[in-house]
Amino acid sequence: NQNGISYDSLIKAQSMFGGSAVTSKQDFDTANKLLSVFSVRAKSVDVAANQVKSLFDNLTTNTTIEAFRKIGIDVYNTNGRLKQADTLMLELNKKFRQAKDDKAFVQIKNQFSGSQGLLAMLQAATDHTGSLQKAFDNFNASKMNFDTAFSNAQHDILYRQEKLSNRIDNLMIRLGQIALPLK
Repeated sequence: NQNGISYDSLIKAQSMFGGSAVTSKQDFDTANKLLSVFSVRAKSVDVAANQVKSLFDNLTTNTTIEAFRKIGIDVYNTNGRLKQADTLMLELNKKFRQAKDDKAFVQIKNQFSGSQGLLAMLQAATDHTGSLQKAFDNFNASKMNFDTAFSNAQHDILYRQEKLSNRIDNLMIRLGQIALPLK
């Protein structure tokens, strides 16, 4: 939680952008990545959550799809499915980094108009330091670590349940051995 997003704030944020994520075919990992990136510059987690929501609402509009197309980015993958917003943001970042001069940079930026979320995406995508890619990589690594920790914890719980079950079985056998001669 490097950006200071508490668990309670995350749950509240997810409730704010959850519906928009579903209707724009975005998954929660993508939404959480964007929340993480947007919250670095936003005044609060609520502002960042609203930016994620408004980006998702804007992502599927003809204006946004056309803007991406004009700069050479297809918002659909080879299966005809809408790409995830983090993928689109990295493709947009690549376009900004390839801009040969300020004029080309401004031309890319001026293709887009829309919500605060779309503007936040553009702002984050203008990164020339590699920090956007690093932020997404860190998110993926922390998710993998969380998944591994969860898997390990689940395995530990299953192991403990198995040991407890074995102890109960042993106890029942002992009780049976004691009770059987009494019959």
